[in-house]
Formats: sequence, structure tokens, C-alpha cells
Amino acid sequence: MKQRPDSRRGAILVIVLACIVLTAGVIGNLVRQTVLTHQQSKLEFAHSQLNVLADDALAYAIQKHTQSGTVPKETWTISREKWNLNYEGRLEISGIEKAVAENSAPQTSIQIQARLFEGEEVIQQLTRSYPLTTP
Repeated sequence: MKQRPDSRRGAILVIVLACIVLTAGVIGNLVRQTVLTHQQSKLEFAHSQLNVLADDALAYAIQKHTQSGTVPKETWTISREKWNLNYEGRLEISGIEKAVAENSAPQTSIQIQARLFEGEEVIQQLTRSYPLTTP
């Protein structure tokens, strides 16, 4: 039995359409993966900048404490333009005293709170501490 040319054309058309759908699916998945990878690399870059900022602030606070004997209480705000990112950075330097044991002197430490904001939403944050006295 011989097939009619119309049914062969129909089968070829279905195969071609299936290939187009599969190719579009693969391309869409690649684009989605590329966008996710780009977003992740932006967040990792922002986190590394936040680490550097917190480390620099801690070094600054230690230097100020060494010079004056007091822990500076400061808040820094880094604008998006200076930061060269889509986020605003805020950093707080403070001194914290904790009682380690009942009859011992309180332990003083420098604490750094660094945050990245998008609007009012906190995107990332980290804390650095440096003990100034030993228990």
C-alpha cells in the first residue's frame, strides 16, 4: 500500500514542529539559567564588597580605639553611586560590653553591623566583632 504525499508532508511537518518546540525549550532554559547565574554573581560580588567594607570599618575602629581609648560609635551610609551596585550600604560601628562571669570584669568588644539595602528591604547583612579585653 502506497502512502499519499499529503500524509508524508504531514508527518514531516509534525517532526519539524516538534524540533522547533524542543529547540525553543532548550533556548528558553539556557536564557533562564544565564539570568539566574548573573543575579547570583551580582549578589556574590555585593557580598564580597560588604566583607571588605566591614573589615575596613573594623580596622578603622581598632585604630581609633588604640589612639583614643574609646570605641567610636558611627554610622556610615554608602550611596549606590559610590558603591557601583544596585544597593545602598549601611554600616554601624559600636562598642559592646558583656559580663562573662558574675565576678569578672565585663568584656568589651567592637561590633560592626554591615547591611545592603534595596529600598527598605535588607538584601544581605553581616556582623564582625573584635574583643578588646580578655575575660
